[in-house]
Amino acid sequence: QEKLTDWDEPSFVAHVANMPVTYWTGFDCDSHVRHAQLCRKFATLDVPLLIDFRPDRGRRMTELTILTVDDPGLFSRISGAVAVAGANIVGARITTCHDGTVLDVFFLQDMKNQAIEDVSEMARIRKTVEQSLTGAIKLEPLLKDRWRQTPLRVRQMPVPSRVFLSNKISKTHSVIEVNGRDFPGLLHKLTHSLADLGLQIQTATVSTYGERVVDVFYVKDIFGLQIQNKTRQQTIRDRLLKTFVDTDE
Repeated sequence: QEKLTDWDEPSFVAHVANMPVTYWTGFDCDSHVRHAQLCRKFATLDVPLLIDFRPDRGRRMTELTILTVDDPGLFSRISGAVAVAGANIVGARITTCHDGTVLDVFFLQDMKNQAIEDVSEMARIRKTVEQSLTGAIKLEPLLKDRWRQTPLRVRQMPVPSRVFLSNKISKTHSVIEVNGRDFPGLLHKLTHSLADLGLQIQTATVSTYGERVVDVFYVKDIFGLQIQNKTRQQTIRDRLLKTFVDTDE
C-alpha cells in the first residue's frame, strides 16, 4: 500500500475491479504493486503493446510481463515468439482483465538455466514478440528449426503424456491440465490447438519440472460456457495429446 501512495483512490479501486479474482491468488503483493504500475503506464501510453523485463538472479529467471489488448491466439503467438528467440519458458501465467486487456507473465531462463540479463538478448526477445504479433514473421518453420537443434537425447526422452478435463474445479470454467515432455515451442502448440478448438483461455498456469511440464488452463467455449459434451471433451483431449507426438522428429 505504501508503494501506491501516489495513486488517487478512484484509480486504485478501478484497477482492483479490473482484475479477476484468480489474479490476486496467483501473485504476491510485490507483483500486484508492480503490475498495477505497469497497467497504469499502459493505460497512459498510446501504444498497443507494453513489454517489461525483470531479471531475478536469485531465482535464476527473468520475469517477462506483457500488456496488450486481448486477441484470439495471442498467448500462443507470444509463447512461440519467446521460444523462437531462444529463451526457455519455465513458468507462465495469463490474466484476462475485465476491460479486454491481458496481462501475460512469463518466467524465462537462458540455455544455461540462468536468468536472462543480457540487454541484447532481451532486445532480441522483444523484437521477436513484436514481429510475431504484427505478423512480420512465421513462427512454425522457426520453431521446427529450434526443435531440430534440441539434443537427440532430449527429443527421445520417454515421458508419458496425459490430459485431464474437469468441470468440477470451477463453477464457470472447464479446467484442462496437460502433463508431458517439455520441448521448445510446446506452450505455443498447446495454446494454438486450444484456439483452433474455439476455446477461450481465461487464465493459465505453466510449470516446468526438469523435462516434464504441467500446464493448467481455465477455458470456456465460444458461448462463454463450460465444455459439457463428452464427445467434444474427448476431441480436446485427443488434440492436445497429439501435440506431444506431432513434433516433426
